[in-house]
Amino acid sequence: MHLIILILHFMSGYRSFCVQLNRSVSSSELPPMPGLPPFEGSHADLLYLTAHKVIVNGSSHHRRMHSLLMLVLSNVSCFVKRLHMVTSTKVASLLAILGDPEEMLRGPDRIDQLTRLLQVFRNVL
Repeated sequence: MHLIILILHFMSGYRSFCVQLNRSVSSSELPPMPGLPPFEGSHADLLYLTAHKVIVNGSSHHRRMHSLLMLVLSNVSCFVKRLHMVTSTKVASLLAILGDPEEMLRGPDRIDQLTRLLQVFRNVL
């Protein structure tokens, strides 16, 4: 998991990679993934849905990588043309989770994650 997030972080610095995430994909084209809601969207939607799943349902040793994953989402958000309704709902639920006062008091990285998520909203809107 750590290696995948590091590769995504590296690739999110390239404009061509981020632009290609706007290509459409259907959940019927993908192998079955537990917890992935059915959607018709882009590869960016898939990235955001997977990030939501990792942040919300991930194990405790993945928490160190959440800041880096939020940085990837923030980098990619500059090039996202649109997000599917399911994806938008999941990103909004991340805002509710990270904006919780108890969650923000867990450490300075939580506030950084919330800041990056707000950048995602600013870039997509």
